[in-house]
Amino acid sequence: MKILSNQVFWLGAMTAFATVFLGLFIGMAMGKVAIGESARVAGGGAPAGVAGEPGGAYPPAEAEPQEIVVEDVTKDDWVRGDRNAKVSVIEFSDIDCPFCGRFHDTMKTALEKYDGQINWVYRHLPLAQLHPEAEAKAIATECVGKLAGNDAFWSYLDELFISQAADEVTAEATKLGINAAAFEECRKDPKMAEKVKDQLAQAQRAGGQGTPYSVILAGDEKIPVNGAVPEAQLTALIEQALGN
Repeated sequence: MKILSNQVFWLGAMTAFATVFLGLFIGMAMGKVAIGESARVAGGGAPAGVAGEPGGAYPPAEAEPQEIVVEDVTKDDWVRGDRNAKVSVIEFSDIDCPFCGRFHDTMKTALEKYDGQINWVYRHLPLAQLHPEAEAKAIATECVGKLAGNDAFWSYLDELFISQAADEVTAEATKLGINAAAFEECRKDPKMAEKVKDQLAQAQRAGGQGTPYSVILAGDEKIPVNGAVPEAQLTALIEQALGN
């Protein structure tokens, strides 16, 4: 009977230990899921998410660093600030991403602070699985830029980040003096969609797997910026790029 009691005791202890371990495992797994939204960048195998907060971006810290390949800034890019500035901040963004809206404001502040020293280049990274309207809005901004120029592109982009309403896409364009019929015709042009898809592929080559994702360029130096980093962190990285 004593032997049997010992067996029962150890069986109970092992069961309790297994229950506690399983609970901890499930809790940790749920915690990881709760970090943020996730999706896959179209055409890529790695997970992509709304990077949002520092440390919440993909790939994880333990992943092997990917070479950052960024296409040069050209006349076809939408640039805010001095095109000849020493430093460029190339942002890959999704208009319907709330973290991108936050970073949009941070970049406005940085551009004002470093007037003439940096410029801001906007490229598209719509995450369709998370934001079904994002690609259409990206195309709309391209049409505004094509029909009314660089300044109109940025004014329109600002408004879309404020409203984020799909039914206001045409209305906001006409407020800038753009002909509604010409705008709608442009949105059907396959070249506009091709440009957006090409920039999405550029984002992947640059190492972007969540939004917003930026690369600070200063000559041959490339500094990745994952997520909607705080103003102080962005400032420190810009100072590094400027050599201050």
